[in-house]
Amino acid sequence: MRDLDLLQTKGKGRATYYILSEELKTRLSVGNGSSLPDQFQPLSDQFQPLSDQSPPLSDQSEGIHQFNILAMELPKEVQTEIKTIGPRIKNKDILNDLICKICSIRAFSLRELGVLLQRKEKYLLEHFIAPLRESGRLQYKYPDMPNHPDQSYKTM
Repeated sequence: MRDLDLLQTKGKGRATYYILSEELKTRLSVGNGSSLPDQFQPLSDQFQPLSDQSPPLSDQSEGIHQFNILAMELPKEVQTEIKTIGPRIKNKDILNDLICKICSIRAFSLRELGVLLQRKEKYLLEHFIAPLRESGRLQYKYPDMPNHPDQSYKTM
């Protein structure tokens, strides 16, 4: 559009921006109140509205679905505790105790714990799971194979 003298370049480098050229303003008669030519009409008349049956957002809805399925296995009091902890926790003992409560029900994988506690797996592993395992409060489901593909953690 610059090459056709429809836009003028202003500024340089990262601060470059474009404005309508005088020629384009004249062609469109913007100042005279006349309407735009057909080729410049808004697109809203040409397209249908989005349907009400469009699929849900995959990542977010999948995470919520996984959370709901996993949370159903837990007692109501544990579900309530999970909902009350926020994204940041000052006292790590609260989350340590919650992880132990969860893993006392059955063995949970790192991915499942991440979904339930809404934390990243790496963060949980480094700050909570590994220290709990080293202190003897948690143990591997497969103690002889720490890198087992189905590895999970249970309370001792």
